Amino acid sequence: MELVDRSWALHLDEWRGGRAFGPKGAARWCLDELGLAATAPDLDELAEAIATGTLAVGTAVVNGAAEALGALHRAGIPTALICDTGFTPSWVVREALCIHNLTLDHSFFSDEVGTPKPYPPMFLAALEATGAAPGEAVHIGDLRRTDVAGARAAGMAAVRFAGVHDDGGRRRPLPVGRPPGPARAVGPGRPPKVGADRAYTRDPLLTSVRPERGGRWRAAVPGSSASLPCGAR
Repeated sequence: MELVDRSWALHLDEWRGGRAFGPKGAARWCLDELGLAATAPDLDELAEAIATGTLAVGTAVVNGAAEALGALHRAGIPTALICDTGFTPSWVVREALCIHNLTLDHSFFSDEVGTPKPYPPMFLAALEATGAAPGEAVHIGDLRRTDVAGARAAGMAAVRFAGVHDDGGRRRPLPVGRPPGPARAVGPGRPPKVGADRAYTRDPLLTSVRPERGGRWRAAVPGSSASLPCGAR
């Protein structure tokens, strides 16, 4: 277990640098540390054990998640998953979604796209797939460094969900480094319409979003309020 924990720490370093490590990288590192040859079949068997660990332990759905997705589908608002895979590869995440009957219109994974959050490629791919301009999209995630900073860098509104994991609410800058590879830009977006309502978000680094009538969202930022039409093409 100590080896796996140390390999996870190495993964975090690679992840922060925008590089993929994954279960095979973890398996290779562990075998090397044990003085064993990192070759098949040991390498493949250990990599699969690490990759499927999430399914072995079991997964659970956040309360209200299925209902929220259902409401978006019924309203005709396109959805996309933007997911950093870590030790759990995309095929395992897809299987977990299938087990829980959670359906999104599009899915983008760092082990397939080749670049994790907060770098732009996955965010831009989701915008292109849904047909939404950056100012018409809302990204929901739990990490300030990757989800909030990455969405904002792509021109999207960001909501930090702390219902399962809370990475802290310290009000500090959220730097986004340059992507390790070139990112293709998506067409220009329309800026949100600014109204006279006061902002109601508690954290000035975050954007607070709530649904309104007519399939619109009210998104608040410090000192202003904006209506963002979601799913418009």
